[in-house]
Amino acid sequence: MHRSYPSGGGSPYPPGGDHGSLPGGGAADGERHPYPAHPPSHRSGGRPPEHGQIPRPIRTAVTLMYAGAGLDLLGLVLGLAGGNHSGANVAASVAGPVIGMALWLWMAAANAAGRSWARVLSTVFFGIDSLVVLLALIAIGALFNPASHPSAVMLLAGLASVGVWILGFATVMLLWRRESSDYYTAMKTVS
Repeated sequence: MHRSYPSGGGSPYPPGGDHGSLPGGGAADGERHPYPAHPPSHRSGGRPPEHGQIPRPIRTAVTLMYAGAGLDLLGLVLGLAGGNHSGANVAASVAGPVIGMALWLWMAAANAAGRSWARVLSTVFFGIDSLVVLLALIAIGALFNPASHPSAVMLLAGLASVGVWILGFATVMLLWRRESSDYYTAMKTVS
């Protein structure tokens, strides 16, 4: 229940006075104050977003996460197509991309649902992926000496890693935009 007051640009708080300084917005005498302790930070005027109304930056980030899962699938195919097919190598070639796909899909679902912990965890995963890509680029650079001849599969796998990193970077930037922050805040109040 929000009331707009003429002074203060339509603020849902009464002019002057304490706007619920106690935890939970309660009044000093123990009565429940009809106004929240802090003004809502999202732009929807204090109302949580309608069900299914995901802001564009998060929708785009989720789409990029699905693309990241697709690139991990490509990495899986390329890993199986080239290289040594002993048991340990096949397991390593399969485990990394499968875990990557699962993480992309999990983060896509959690961020679309407005779980703020998923934004933080996505950022942590991006940091880890940044280190992995850096190591991969160093390894690929070592292959480009006159004595070695890197296979096309190795080069494509390296490009796929860089592509995944670029998607991760764009995704994290979208997840930390103001509209995204407003959505996470609003969804926290709905939960």
